[in-house]
Amino acid sequence: MNGYFSLSAIADGYLLAQNQYDNQIYCFGKGPSSTTVSAPQVGVAAGSKVIISGSVIDQSAGHPGTPAIADKDMGTYMAHLKEQQPVNMANIAGVTVTLSATAPDGSTINIGEATSDSSGYFSTSWSPANNGMYRIKANFAGTASYGSSFAITSILAVTAQEQQGTAATTNTDTYILISTVAVIIVVILAALFIRGKK
Repeated sequence: MNGYFSLSAIADGYLLAQNQYDNQIYCFGKGPSSTTVSAPQVGVAAGSKVIISGSVIDQSAGHPGTPAIADKDMGTYMAHLKEQQPVNMANIAGVTVTLSATAPDGSTINIGEATSDSSGYFSTSWSPANNGMYRIKANFAGTASYGSSFAITSILAVTAQEQQGTAATTNTDTYILISTVAVIIVVILAALFIRGKK
C-alpha cells in the first residue's frame, strides 16, 4: 500500500494504522474467504469428462464479494481497490484450489489443483471412472492474506443406457407438458368461439 502510515495498534494478528496519504484508517491482516463449487446436476456417463467450476471470494469487511488474489499481487490489487490506482487485471493472479472426490466405495480421489483468475473463477475437467455418486470437495487452504474455506457438491455417474433413459424420460415429460398446454388452449378457443356464436 502506498502512503505514509501512522501506527495505531497491533493486536490478534491485525495492524491498525492511519494513512496520511488519503486520511483513512486501515486494518491490515488476514481476512475470511468463501469458496463455491458446482458440477453437472444430471447423471453423466461414467468415463466421460465433466467440468467442475467455482470461485474463491474475499469476504473481508473492506471489500466483501471481491475475488481472492495471490499474495504476490496483493499490494497492487489493494492499491487499486483502496486508492483507485490503475491496474491491469490480466496480470493479477488468483489463488490455488485443491479438488478431490469421495468415490461411492468411500475412497478418496485426488482430482488435482485449479487456479482462480482475477475474477475469482476456477474450473477443471475430470472423468468419474465408475457408476455411482461422487462427493466433490473444493478446498482453499488459505494464504498469508486469506483464511481457508471449502465447498462441496456431487456428481452422479451412470451407464450410457441409464443416461439415455434419463434423457428419454425428460423428453417424454416435455412432450406431455406441451400437449396438455395445447389441449387447454384449444378448449378455451372453442369455448370462446361457441360463446361468440350465441
